Amino acid sequence: LDFVCRDDNTKFEFPVEVKSMAPYDWEKINTIEDLLFSKKTWHKTYPGQLTLYLLGKNYEVGMFLLINKLNYAPKAIWVHLDYTYAEELAKRAEEINRHMKANTYPDRIPYDDNVCGKCDFAKICLENYVRSEAEILTDDELVAKLNEREALKDPKKRYDELDDEVKAQL
Repeated sequence: LDFVCRDDNTKFEFPVEVKSMAPYDWEKINTIEDLLFSKKTWHKTYPGQLTLYLLGKNYEVGMFLLINKLNYAPKAIWVHLDYTYAEELAKRAEEINRHMKANTYPDRIPYDDNVCGKCDFAKICLENYVRSEAEILTDDELVAKLNEREALKDPKKRYDELDDEVKAQL
């Protein structure tokens, strides 16, 4: 928990979780749903973090304070405690604790490159999920596109260099 705001007169207080974001993410995220359904897996974890703070400290409302990394602009997103979501998180935690105690692993989730492709446990979870180059490159159309893309790499690089030089000179 980053901090708690308090109004000493009314005794109202709420937890605040601060997250800094790249400008393009900061622009897109305006609600708790934007975090929950983000394409970025780490954004999806933020609501659970604040929800567990709310539940653990008996708060009904909390706030994300999003900070734009480029210009430091703040944005507040208010979050009300969702007991259904909190119960779901608690059940996941119980399952994790059961697996830890039994020294077992949970069932594998369906493969998602955004998750599995970046996971430190992929070697454990995906040990029998091995694809060979031959399996991947059997699509003739895909192979042709890859070859054409490779052939265009150097001309594109040169184009970009010239474009930058022309723009600088103008």
